[in-house]
Amino acid sequence: MLSTVLLGLLTVTQASNHLASFKSFDSTDRECSRYLGHQHRCAVRCRGLLTRFLNRTSEFPTAVIERFYEPGEDDYLYRSRTVQCLRDVRALNSCEQARRSVQCYDGEFGTVDRDALRFVPFTDVQHLRVLRECEAILRERLTEGCLLRCVLIREGLYSDRDGPRVERIAVMGSDLGDNIRLWTAGPCVARLQPELFDKCTLAARIFSECLELVVELRSNRLYRKLP
Repeated sequence: MLSTVLLGLLTVTQASNHLASFKSFDSTDRECSRYLGHQHRCAVRCRGLLTRFLNRTSEFPTAVIERFYEPGEDDYLYRSRTVQCLRDVRALNSCEQARRSVQCYDGEFGTVDRDALRFVPFTDVQHLRVLRECEAILRERLTEGCLLRCVLIREGLYSDRDGPRVERIAVMGSDLGDNIRLWTAGPCVARLQPELFDKCTLAARIFSECLELVVELRSNRLYRKLP
């Protein structure tokens, strides 16, 4: 009986998240060890690439890494200390750069939660695959609004019932987490949901009016609207 309940919960969770994936530092390190071997010198860079706080061209971790740390309750200088530490990093190669940069977060930013599962942003290649799938699915109803809704739902960024998943959207761009509209959009979303019966129009207006974001589907980019 218990196994049936757990299987049902897992099925519901997978359905609501669609193609979205979640990784922790520990799960990613185990994954990297299968590719590189145990305690490889590039293991930290591998972790960064798989959880998306690093990309192929970045020298330092992006803000995505902050989701895995919890700053001290009365520590107001953790960010400035981390920035200063990163400025002092010197490395001979990208693997050493990644390792020393993450040491700055370990030592200065806060306590790392290695078991915490966090949303993994889609790569451009993954996004393009989702876009093409949605174009095929919507062949008879291929409008920009419906295409946007399909992609957002498939990537776990939006649902018709709950609206935008702002904590996931916040890591899709370097400055999105600082967008105050992202975190205060609840009343706007609640106002639009009963007004609009067309789900495609609703999704498009929520992102444009409530979140004030421009979504470029072809390039996998979300931008804050200019004032």
